[in-house]
Amino acid sequence: MQLPSCPAEPKAILLTDDHPVIRKGLRVVVERELPGCAVAEADSGAQTRLWMRRRKWDLVVLDLNLPDCNGFDLLWEMKQNWDVKVLVFSMYPETPFGIRALRAGADGYVSKGSPEQELCAALHAVIGGHRHVSPSLAETLADWMSSGKGRFAHDELTDREFEVLVALAGGQGPTEIAAKMNVSPKTISTLRRRVLRKLGLTTNAELVRYALEHKLIV
Repeated sequence: MQLPSCPAEPKAILLTDDHPVIRKGLRVVVERELPGCAVAEADSGAQTRLWMRRRKWDLVVLDLNLPDCNGFDLLWEMKQNWDVKVLVFSMYPETPFGIRALRAGADGYVSKGSPEQELCAALHAVIGGHRHVSPSLAETLADWMSSGKGRFAHDELTDREFEVLVALAGGQGPTEIAAKMNVSPKTISTLRRRVLRKLGLTTNAELVRYALEHKLIV
């Protein structure tokens, strides 16, 4: 006599984005592409951590730009502390943000400017245990790995330095950045000096211009 098979546990997917309209659209796509899944939403890093402690998640779709923390830090924290797949869904361009996200442990990266079909493909790939990168990002990664260095000066910044670069260029002050990164304003000043030195710049105005030219802020 053959025993009936137990139904598979529904996939649990957490959507982290601080924009309600984006989360609503994401939920529509996720529930259509992965029918039967359990979906929850978070609008901040704090709420994401709360959900992560409450239950096991199969996938987190993560925005990097959150009001209370840096998305890269949250990504690293999730990959270190929980067994979960993370698909980054961000307004930032694939280069250099996609490379940094993958280096921080992301299982896939999709820009919000990508066609919907790419988001769908990424959802299926990552929930199925595979990584997802677009053909253009794959080519950039291959170039980066073969040369051992990035194409631009900012590719050589540490993750912390890069975070400070983007925050300063986006108009955030040292005190605000320090609170978000959970460090002292003095540390931010030190990181700023390193960034300026590595990029060959001297002022914040030059830093903003550099960020705009390389599409590091939107």
